[in-house]
Amino acid sequence: YRYHAIAITDECSVAGVVKAHATIEQHKLDIKQIVGSMFWLNEECQIVLLCPCRKAYAEMCRIITNARRRSEKGSYQLSEWDLMSIRHCLVLWLPTHQASDHYWGRWLNQHHSNRLWVAIQRHLGGDDDAYTNHCEKLAHELQLPITACGGVLMHTAERLPLQHILTAIKHGCSVDKLGFERLSNAERALRPLNKLVRIYKPEWLEESKYIADLCEFKLSELKYEYPTELIPNGYTPNSYLRMLVEQGKERRFPEGVPEDINQTIENELRLIEDLKYHYYFLTIHDIVMFAKQQGILYQGRGSAANSVVCYCLEITAVDPRQISV
Repeated sequence: YRYHAIAITDECSVAGVVKAHATIEQHKLDIKQIVGSMFWLNEECQIVLLCPCRKAYAEMCRIITNARRRSEKGSYQLSEWDLMSIRHCLVLWLPTHQASDHYWGRWLNQHHSNRLWVAIQRHLGGDDDAYTNHCEKLAHELQLPITACGGVLMHTAERLPLQHILTAIKHGCSVDKLGFERLSNAERALRPLNKLVRIYKPEWLEESKYIADLCEFKLSELKYEYPTELIPNGYTPNSYLRMLVEQGKERRFPEGVPEDINQTIENELRLIEDLKYHYYFLTIHDIVMFAKQQGILYQGRGSAANSVVCYCLEITAVDPRQISV
């Protein structure tokens, strides 16, 4: 369909974004992937968070984690504080066509006026025109921009029977017992652009392109980052590691550190700084200290046995004076 971009927004999850990213990379598809997630708050307020940058992605993942931790496995509980804490994510609000929309619209606008859109999904059901008018009135009252939103559940209309089956599994009933939970048509599939032009106002489609352009974050930007809370206030990773090593030197060498050992320590610390391995050593030290406090047996192995820094941090018990490496 030659889409400019597509947003993957699983409910309170990022489960699908990695597969989508891998597929786009593998097949070298000329389409921009936007990372996001959809949430319900109190079964009255439906929002989609989109990630324009890495900070937004971290923010959204924190919200997902907190919401999942509040509930049993397989469900989640979003709080108002989760939404109030948002500083980087873009917020798309999907009104529910209920009286509570007025409250939630004002509430969201109060906290996110500079990153909030009313998102309109047109699935051409019996109340589609009434719902669209309702959303337009809300946007006018709150002075919010409107963006077109697909609400896509399947990539092609031919998957509608499968969608019915998945919905039945979700609700624990047969397809013929789904009632209003059953999709009335196949409009929640990806639709051709020429059809979208017919059912959405041009400015709504332009707004969706504008939002897509704001979302520059890519999964390829991610790399593992060690926890920063290991570093006390007033220290850098390097200065804190050096302090721990200095304390360890006093314990390991109470009669004084031999000059050659001291030089080895300086060489190791310089190498750790050059390779940016300080967080790794601090993390292992934190784990080792916990093991000692809990009486858990541990053993430093491999090259750790040859490191004076590891000896000072008590990661290994091998005295470097007994070996020459």
